[in-house]
Amino acid sequence: MVLDSSQIIRIYTTRLVNSLIPSEFGEEYIHSLTSELLNQFSNPDNGTHDINKVLNQYKRLFLTTGKNTEWIKFHSIVESLLNVKSPDKVGRYLVFLASIKGLNINEGSSSQSQSRPHNFKNLSPPPFPPSGIPPNKPINLQSSPYNYQHNAQSQPQVSSEFNMGNYGNAPMAELTNQFNNSIAEETILQYLSFTLTGLDSKIFQFIKRGDEITVEIPSNLDISHSLLIGKILEPGLIYVKLKHFLTQKIIEDSPIKTSFVTVLNNELNEYSNFINELFNLNPQSLTIVYRQLYDMLLKLRLLYSLTNQLTLSGYEFLTKLFELTKFEDRIISENCRTIFHQISKPYYEIIENWIVKGDLIDNSKEFFIEFDVNQQEFHDIIKYLPEKVPKFFVHINEDIGFKIFQIGKILIFLNKYCKELKWVNDYNNKYSDFIYVQNSGLQLMDINVINELINTQYEELLSFFTFVIHGKYEVLNHFKNYKKFLLMSSNDFIESIIFNGFELFNEPSNQLTSNQLSKVLVDSINSSSIKNYSMETKNRLDARILDLSHGNIGWQVFTLEYRINDLPITNIMNFNNSNLEYLKFFNFIWKLKQFQYLLNLSFKESNKIKKDELKKFSKSKSFSHNKYILQSFKTINLIRFKLIKFLNLIINYLSNEIELNFNNLLNFFYKESEELNNKLNKDFKKLIDKSHHNVPPPSMIKTNIRKLNFNEVINVNLNYIKNLKFKILDNEVIGKSGQSLIDQIYNILKIIFKFIKTNEEFNSIIIQYVSLLNVEDNDTNFDQIDNDFEYWEGSLRKIVDKIYKEIYFEFSTNYNDFVKDLRSDIDLKDFAKLF
Repeated sequence: MVLDSSQIIRIYTTRLVNSLIPSEFGEEYIHSLTSELLNQFSNPDNGTHDINKVLNQYKRLFLTTGKNTEWIKFHSIVESLLNVKSPDKVGRYLVFLASIKGLNINEGSSSQSQSRPHNFKNLSPPPFPPSGIPPNKPINLQSSPYNYQHNAQSQPQVSSEFNMGNYGNAPMAELTNQFNNSIAEETILQYLSFTLTGLDSKIFQFIKRGDEITVEIPSNLDISHSLLIGKILEPGLIYVKLKHFLTQKIIEDSPIKTSFVTVLNNELNEYSNFINELFNLNPQSLTIVYRQLYDMLLKLRLLYSLTNQLTLSGYEFLTKLFELTKFEDRIISENCRTIFHQISKPYYEIIENWIVKGDLIDNSKEFFIEFDVNQQEFHDIIKYLPEKVPKFFVHINEDIGFKIFQIGKILIFLNKYCKELKWVNDYNNKYSDFIYVQNSGLQLMDINVINELINTQYEELLSFFTFVIHGKYEVLNHFKNYKKFLLMSSNDFIESIIFNGFELFNEPSNQLTSNQLSKVLVDSINSSSIKNYSMETKNRLDARILDLSHGNIGWQVFTLEYRINDLPITNIMNFNNSNLEYLKFFNFIWKLKQFQYLLNLSFKESNKIKKDELKKFSKSKSFSHNKYILQSFKTINLIRFKLIKFLNLIINYLSNEIELNFNNLLNFFYKESEELNNKLNKDFKKLIDKSHHNVPPPSMIKTNIRKLNFNEVINVNLNYIKNLKFKILDNEVIGKSGQSLIDQIYNILKIIFKFIKTNEEFNSIIIQYVSLLNVEDNDTNFDQIDNDFEYWEGSLRKIVDKIYKEIYFEFSTNYNDFVKDLRSDIDLKDFAKLF
């Protein structure tokens, strides 16, 4: 086919503009300018006035963008061309310009002539092949022909050198002879369908070197046809690359990604059918082929780009695809919506099984819930991963992921632990019908309907869960019993234990038996208000011995236990061995109660000695010489009073804090007052009795109990225990003395214990001394009596000095430091005023 002068002008003007105009000016600008120049070159007699007006408009764009040098070069060449009046000469001049290496027209066309038929905004498609396809040069598709984040190295690499030769002085006939043997467009169309479906043909052959795929272009390809060949061959190159991907890629770790591979295979089959149908219609030109291919090309680019995202997890891949469904380009967003619908089905199936049955079928760990089989506690086994909650749920309701998590968790708890099999089965049937029968699965449901469904299920499960743990398993009663027994708010019961076990507690710890402790416990229950409690509650109480390393006598190793080791309530009340925290608190208060009891007992003994022994002593002949004895007795009583006062203040403070903390606990569970709740809860409790068939479901019963999910109930318990670590019991609260308050309390308790033991010795010496005075009044062996008096009086003075000068001094020092630390703490100032 021989080119006339107008064709040559059109081809080389296009190449000239593409080589000189910066690509950032845009395709519309370049095409507009090319049209203006072609009109002028083809009709030189029109004059230069109009074209100069146009060039002045373009000049402003060059100069305002800082392209001064480019404008000078472009304007100089255009002025030279405008002075040529003959179209033939214009054509020859343009060919001559193309032959000048310094102008780099051909290289310029490769880097700047990029056809962008659609505006992708932030989505940067790869450049289309250049307007000129080199003879005997391959089109090379390397990594990705379509990368959403533009990377020059990942774009199709197309060589575009066009060896024009030195035609500057050649006549037009000689210039156009090179096209006489070009391949006809009809021939290209005849073989193009093979190339587009990945097959070699007489014209185009694929060359594969590893992952690199190229198409070799024949040397006798018409330049006018080469303008489209690069664009047309791109889908064929992508198709071959994706086919190669399918033969290499094996995905076993993700149902979502496996679904995508299936979708990809189906799309490639659809593309192959599309090509066959297209060429069965015998398209008349390459332009028609390209126009018909354009939408399919965009889809193939999208698919190729998505294959590069398969290194992500299935959840991440699905999220990426969902984001693209919101893309502003219609073709991209529609294709992404279609693919998303096809590959999201496995994910929706995971959700369906979880919210209907509480089953987690997710071997690839793509869901936002997982089981940790290394954990022992039910609450720890089921993990919630908020960072993996999909955006296609969160965008309608931020809490929907957590509610889904709670739905399955509560279902498992009710089914496996509470054995509420009938209720769970009815629930399964109800929502299986709604999801599968009425709506054909979650995937086909509108997101607003899904949100409404999740909220309904969540509220229904919360209602029944609340009924079960409060009405059937009486969680609040357990909290109350913890407070009465382990936190010692039931004083008469604790005092009964001390009274009934006093002698036993003074025995060596290794001689205590469980039968002895059980007897003490039973006697204490029967002699206190606890005898009126239910048998179930009394059976949970147990008196036992701590490890013998805790002490040498019964006082130090005795502990009381309120057992909650029965399913399912232990999963809530004893989560993370929280019962141990109650026992620690009990053991501390037990020590305070022990010393309080011993000091009071010492006070009673002192009164008895005062009433019996000192009365005899006051009538003795030696009374006038022993006022020291009476004074010492009085001093020790005063010291004891201070010690008792200290213990009483600590115990009262803890009792008040326990009561306050317990009231805060009730506020988490009750909407209003506890009294009102007990009244309303009668209807709630009726559900336990199977005979009440007409009682409405829990969701319909009016109750004053807050509906808390499983995590919230656990956190109420944990926070309650955490708040039991009051400031004076917190090791981390250091006073100005440099010690923690609890360490100071323990130091004072050691001093109190020394006082109790020394006071016992003092009372024994008083009795011995008074007995000796009685002997003196009736005995004439004064020498022996005087020696005995001297011995006992010396012992008495040593004991008194030890109590007053050592023990009391040590107590006063520690006591003063403790009070100073209390006063320096803003939260404990009021408490310090009581000392």
